[in-house]
Amino acid sequence: MIRRFAAAAAAVVTGLTVAIIAPAAPALAIQQGDWSRIVNVATGMALEGYTTHNSVRVVQRAMRTFAGEPAAQQSWQFSVDKGYARFRNALATDSSGWLALTVNNGVDALARPIFQYTNIPGNPAQLWSVVRAPGSASDVYTVRNPASNRCLSIPNGNPNEEVQAIAYPCNGALDQMWHIKAFA
Repeated sequence: MIRRFAAAAAAVVTGLTVAIIAPAAPALAIQQGDWSRIVNVATGMALEGYTTHNSVRVVQRAMRTFAGEPAAQQSWQFSVDKGYARFRNALATDSSGWLALTVNNGVDALARPIFQYTNIPGNPAQLWSVVRAPGSASDVYTVRNPASNRCLSIPNGNPNEEVQAIAYPCNGALDQMWHIKAFA
């Protein structure tokens, strides 16, 4: 098993195609620079960085489109940093540049808030391990922040709009599963 994992880890980056992997789980294959929408399986709502300001909470909202494409607030660009995924919001730019999906690791709590913060390469709070959920459809993933060892979640699968996303201990619940699909 260790040898298989080491071989898989060595193949993480090949050309422009990237796979974020973990032992014994199929990987997410997505192109570096692709834009995607991140939709919670339990609620059917999309993650949204709904302002252009730094340190603002990331919430879920009903899926919105503009000119046939996902709204900028719900568009997240995928990149790779130190072998992990990073998601930057299309709407959220400030004088420092892009704003990234970030765990508030300064909070010593079971549930840590997710917010958008200046994109800082190498920032552990902005790195994510994206792994296909065992036994799920091919586009359903868990998204875990290795620094906090917590999974991206919507608290208790709350179906209301503007519920803030959190990082919560990984438990395999539907509120920790996400559809991640690239679009043009």
